[in-house]
Amino acid sequence: MGDANNSWRFELDGTPHELNLDVTLMGKWTVTLDGKVIEEDRKWTFTAEETFPVGDHSLRLKVSPDLGGLSQESELFVDGSYVEPLRRV
Repeated sequence: MGDANNSWRFELDGTPHELNLDVTLMGKWTVTLDGKVIEEDRKWTFTAEETFPVGDHSLRLKVSPDLGGLSQESELFVDGSYVEPLRRV
């Protein structure tokens, strides 16, 4: 069963970064970039999307229903390009 909680590693201008997303059953998002919280908010819809600027770059994080609404999945796009997650928990 899919879950929105994921981690991603990517490089921006030669510098490695790690983004982590934790989503609770009550819809609270906690997003950390390189160990620092950059977003902590409750999302009231099943499909949610946030964009975070990092220097001249853009990180787009999307959470959407999976398995007919029984679960959620998450995706990260860096400057419009999909980034494969490190884990599916």
